[in-house]
Amino acid sequence: MMSWGSVRVVAVREIRQRLRDRGFLLTTVLLLVLIVLPGLVFGGSGGTERYAVGSLGEDSAALVEAADVQAPLFGAQLEITDVEDREQAELLVVEGELDVVVAPDRELIVEDDLQEGLGSLLRSSAVLEEAAGGDAPPEPPSFEVVPLVSETRSQVAGLAALATLLLFLVVYLPSYFVAAGVVEEKASRVVEVILSSVRPRELLAGKVLGLGLLGLAQVVVLLALGVLVGAGSGIVIVSPELAALVVSVLGAFVLGFLFYGFLFAVAGAVVSRQEDLQYSVLAPTAVLFVAFFVAQSQAPTADSSLAQVLGLLPPTAPFMLPVQVASGEAGGLEIALGVVLTLTAIVALAGAAGRLYAGSVLRFGGRVSLGDAWKG
Repeated sequence: MMSWGSVRVVAVREIRQRLRDRGFLLTTVLLLVLIVLPGLVFGGSGGTERYAVGSLGEDSAALVEAADVQAPLFGAQLEITDVEDREQAELLVVEGELDVVVAPDRELIVEDDLQEGLGSLLRSSAVLEEAAGGDAPPEPPSFEVVPLVSETRSQVAGLAALATLLLFLVVYLPSYFVAAGVVEEKASRVVEVILSSVRPRELLAGKVLGLGLLGLAQVVVLLALGVLVGAGSGIVIVSPELAALVVSVLGAFVLGFLFYGFLFAVAGAVVSRQEDLQYSVLAPTAVLFVAFFVAQSQAPTADSSLAQVLGLLPPTAPFMLPVQVASGEAGGLEIALGVVLTLTAIVALAGAAGRLYAGSVLRFGGRVSLGDAWKG
C-alpha cells in the first residue's frame, strides 16, 4: 500500500529542487514577460487604425466606398470585402475576418461592439453620401448596430486562445521536468539511495505531485498577473465569463499535467543518460503538440461536432475545456463527460506508469523496452 507520507516528502523535495533550478526560474520569468507584454503594448498603442469592412448589397457598397475615401482623414485604413449574403457576413465577423459588415437598411453587423473610430467614420461618410445626392438630412443618419455576441463573451473567447497557449507551455514544461528529473537521478545513481527509503510508485507519485503543485502555483500567479495587467490597461473586462475561463484553465492544467506528466515520467524511466532523453520524449511530446494544435484549430467553432469529440478525448480534452467554456455554446453535459473520461484515463495511466517506472528505474546502461519494463 502506498505511503502518502513518503509521497509528500518526495513532493517537497522536488519543489525545493526546482525552485533552485535556473532553468525553471528562467522559464517562469519568460512566461511572466509573455503575460505582461501584451498589456503594455496594446494598452497604449496608437497610429493608423486598420479596419476590415464588408459590404452587403449595392447601397452598402457605395457607403463603404465613401468611407474608404474619407478614411485617411480619420487616421484609418480600410480593407474592403464584398460579401454574398447575410450568412457569409455573420460567419466572417464571428471568425474575426471582418470588423463590421455594412448591410441594407443601415445595419452594421459586428461581433460584439462597434469600434468608436470606425463608427464615426461610417456616420460621417453616410452624411456626405446623402448630401452628395441632394438629400442632406436634418440630423446625422443613424445605424442599427447588430452584435452577434455580447462584448464580454467575445473578449473571453479571444482570451481563451491565449489561455490555451499558456496552458500548453505550463503543461509541457513541468512534464518535461518530470522526465529530466528521473533521468538525472538514474544517471547519478541517486535513485538507488532514494529507493532504499521509498517505493518506486511512491517516488513517481511524489515527483508528479510536487511538480504539479509547483506548476499550479505558476498558473495561478500568471493568471492573476494577466488579469491585473489586462484590467489596468483597459484591454480586459472583469466579468463572470472571465472568472469562468480562469477556473476552467486551472482545471484544465490539473487534467493536462496529470495526463502528460505520467507519460513523460515513463519516457524518462526507460533511459539512463540525458543525451538519450531527447529521443525518448519524442512520442509524448508529439502527442502533446498534435493535441494542442488540433484543439486550437477548432477554437473558432467550439460548438462543432468535431470540437465536441475532441473535448471528450483525454489527450485533447484539457486544451478544449477553456475554449468550450469561453464559447458559452458547448453543453455542460459534454464538458462534464470529457472531464470524467480524462480523469478515468489518468487513473489508468497512473497505474500503468507506476508499473513501467518500477520495472525500469533501476535498470542502467541503456534503453529499456516497454515490454521488459512491464515484466519488471
